[in-house]
Amino acid sequence: QTAAAGQCGSLDLLQHNGGTTYFVKGWAILSHRREPADGIVLAYEESDGSFAIFDLVVVRTRRPDVAQAFRRHRNVRAGWEHFFTLPQVKRQPMKITAWALDANTGQLCKLDKAYVIDAQEPEINEVER
Repeated sequence: QTAAAGQCGSLDLLQHNGGTTYFVKGWAILSHRREPADGIVLAYEESDGSFAIFDLVVVRTRRPDVAQAFRRHRNVRAGWEHFFTLPQVKRQPMKITAWALDANTGQLCKLDKAYVIDAQEPEINEVER
């Protein structure tokens, strides 16, 4: 199950880190619980429009800007960052998204922004806000 996109955070940055490695960071909250998401999953879009999860983010960071916006303690770890390798599923451009996970319900909420990576080209394009 998914909740409305953009109500739970943002995939702020996706950049190439050399070779087949990429770096991604952002923030995620569970608005109905008013606390950081239990986890963040990375996914790529399939040709039929569905999304396939390929990685789980575990490194959490402090985001005082997000904490202030939600009137929470400044040490809230709503931020996240992660290094990943592109899944070897296809040789064409791949749309990458991030989703906040509520472990209590199993519900996912799509974060703002998505990026298209073309493994054949160094360019990464933001495609959604």
